[in-house]
Amino acid sequence: NKFKSKDAIKMANIDALIGLTHHIHGALIPHTYDPVVFKNNDVILDISKKLSQSMLVGPSYCDIYGGPGGFTEYLKWRIPGSYGYGFTPRSKEWNKNLIKERHEDDRSGFKIIYGENDKSSGDITIDGYIFVDKVITKEVLGVDFIVATGDLSDGELALEFLYSLFLIRSGGNILIKLNDSWSKLIADMIYIYSLVFDSIEIIKPVMSDPGSSERYLWCKGRRNQIDETSELLLSVRDESVVGLFPELPSDFKVWLTNANNFLAKKQLKFLQKVISAMNDEIVQIQGLNLDQALIIWGI
Repeated sequence: NKFKSKDAIKMANIDALIGLTHHIHGALIPHTYDPVVFKNNDVILDISKKLSQSMLVGPSYCDIYGGPGGFTEYLKWRIPGSYGYGFTPRSKEWNKNLIKERHEDDRSGFKIIYGENDKSSGDITIDGYIFVDKVITKEVLGVDFIVATGDLSDGELALEFLYSLFLIRSGGNILIKLNDSWSKLIADMIYIYSLVFDSIEIIKPVMSDPGSSERYLWCKGRRNQIDETSELLLSVRDESVVGLFPELPSDFKVWLTNANNFLAKKQLKFLQKVISAMNDEIVQIQGLNLDQALIIWGI
C-alpha cells in the first residue's frame, strides 16, 4: 500500500465508516473532497478577507496525541490542501517521514506544537492549554475536525474532551479514541458530548485489534452553544472524582449499554477463540481480504 504507517490504513477504514473527510469512495476516484461541506456558508460570507483567504486552502484539523503521525499521514494524502496542528508527548514524537511539517506562515502541511516552545513536554496536563491558545490564534472560528487518539488516564482524557470543545468550530466534527466506554466517569463524559453535538456514535473499525477494548467516539456537528456541563470536565483532574452526574437519562443509558454489549460480545468471542487455539484446538478466525478492503476504502 501507499502508506508507511498501519494507523494510516486504520484511519482510511474509519473514514469509510463515518465520512470524516467527505471523500467519494471508489478505486477510480481515490481521493477527492468537496471543501464546501467543511465550511458554514453563512460564516464564509461575513468573515474578514484574511480569514476567507486562509479558508480557501482546505479544511483545518487538529491531531491530538496522534504521534508518530499515522492518522495525519492519511489525512494529508486524502486531502492534500488540508492543514493540521499536532500536539503529542515527546515520548511519541512526530515522525517527519509521515507528515509534512510547515513553516509558521505556510497554510499547508502540518504545524507541530509541543507547548510554549520546542523544549516543552507535549503533556496535555501541562501544555494542553498552550496548544489551544496557539491554534485559536490562527483559527479564530475553530478547526473543521479533530482526531484525538491517545491512550490516556481519565484526567487526561477529560482534558482532551474539554480542549477539543474549545478547538472545534460550530458544526465541526470530532473523533476520539477510547479504551473504556462503560465506567461511570467515562459514560458521564460521553453524555456531555451528546449534549454538545448533533449526534454521537461508538464504532470499532475492522483494522482495530479485535481482542482489545479499543473503540472510537464519533461526534458530528458541534452545536453553536456549548452546554455549560462541559465545565464539569475540569473537575476530573481530582482523582477522587468517579462521576459527574448523579444519574443519566434512561434513553442514553440504553443506547450506551447496547453499544457496549455489542462490542463486548465480539471481543469475548474472539478471545475465546484465542484461548482455544492456545489449547491446540482447531479454530476458524475470519480473515480480512485487504485487497478488497483497500478498494472499498478508496485507497
